[in-house]
Amino acid sequence: MSGHSGPSLNPLIEEDSPSLATVPELVKRFSVSKLSERPGDPPAPRMSSGTPAPSANSHHRPWQDSLHTVSKALSFLLATGIHSDVTFVVGREGKQFKVHRLILSMRSPVFEDLLIANPADSGGVVVLKEDSPGAFNWLLNHIYSDRTDLDSIDNALLVLGLADKYMIASAYDTSMRYLQTIVKRNNVLKIYQHLVHLFSDNDSLRGLCRRIFTDNGNAVLISSSLLDLTPEAMTQLLQEPLRVTSETVILKALVSWGQAQLKLQGKQLTPSNLREQVEPFLSEIRFLTMTSDEFVQNVVTSDILTPDETVYVLKNIAKPGEVAPASSVNSITINTSRVNRSSLITKLDIRKEDPRANVLASVETVGNNLAFKNPVHLREGITYVFTLKVKDPQTSLYGCRYSKQTYEADGFIITLSSGVFIQAVVFI
Repeated sequence: MSGHSGPSLNPLIEEDSPSLATVPELVKRFSVSKLSERPGDPPAPRMSSGTPAPSANSHHRPWQDSLHTVSKALSFLLATGIHSDVTFVVGREGKQFKVHRLILSMRSPVFEDLLIANPADSGGVVVLKEDSPGAFNWLLNHIYSDRTDLDSIDNALLVLGLADKYMIASAYDTSMRYLQTIVKRNNVLKIYQHLVHLFSDNDSLRGLCRRIFTDNGNAVLISSSLLDLTPEAMTQLLQEPLRVTSETVILKALVSWGQAQLKLQGKQLTPSNLREQVEPFLSEIRFLTMTSDEFVQNVVTSDILTPDETVYVLKNIAKPGEVAPASSVNSITINTSRVNRSSLITKLDIRKEDPRANVLASVETVGNNLAFKNPVHLREGITYVFTLKVKDPQTSLYGCRYSKQTYEADGFIITLSSGVFIQAVVFI
């Protein structure tokens, strides 16, 4: 019984007896307990732990009596709010979740600081207006019962954001694994949009997108998701390692995006309005990699360049053996790169660390899949330098333009010049 070390026939006369206000409750509980043991009745059965089994008159607790795993019991507590000690009010619609401080604190240092270390700051109600109720509900189920199923890219991205915000590593990993299995050329830009605006420092997510860009650039740029990109996302996309068969693919994608922006803004489709939309991105287009026919059929007919810009580009296309100087024409700077995006890597050399050493092995390729005809035998304890040569020093294979990078793995040191970033080094 509450407040006593053992039962007493007269709790009113005990030295540490409770206040008079609690005596009627104690007497009532004692009476109910004694009524179940009438003279002549056999002793009440006991559980293996020594605790009496629930009697027919005891209060029914389904989360104790019929849920035989911790996961099921915790799910029941979350669903019913039994014994909850804090309420989250989530989203602009104010969806309420009755939760338990201790359980949330076990899985998240952020929740621990908010609910346990500084309980006065949270009180009994915590308002989270910026969080998605649906994603938050998934996260709570993950915390309480290790939920792992995800059913859409949108939900996975929202969960990823919450997992990052509340530092729940298992939920973060679950979201990333789902995105890795579901990402395709027709939906990668939906992920990329979130990457640009919410996860700019997420290298794993960026690498996931870039793998699709380098393998399926053409398909990515004709997907419907392209039209939904914000100007900021479009700016970054045009600087990614997009593998396309021709620069005209990128030009057409930019024009289609500009037309969609005009429609979204309720503006009329005119050459001047279209030019206004696409002008900030024209310097990313490698016009000089086009043939004269491609330029006339795709660029001249689109009216996005002025007559002076058109003449300048055509003259330089006609002189493929010359390196055109950087030149500003009207309001844009013409990109003078003549490197086709379909061949980002040209050569890989391997030699010993000594700069005077001869090249041990070399391979040339079109694309970024390098393979030596014969195995390259490298000795343990010797440092080798891997030099990856790119035609255009401003071309980025995986996004690092500005500095030399050195990587070490399993005793090997790999040094790459600026313009190249290795996503992973695997020794087989």
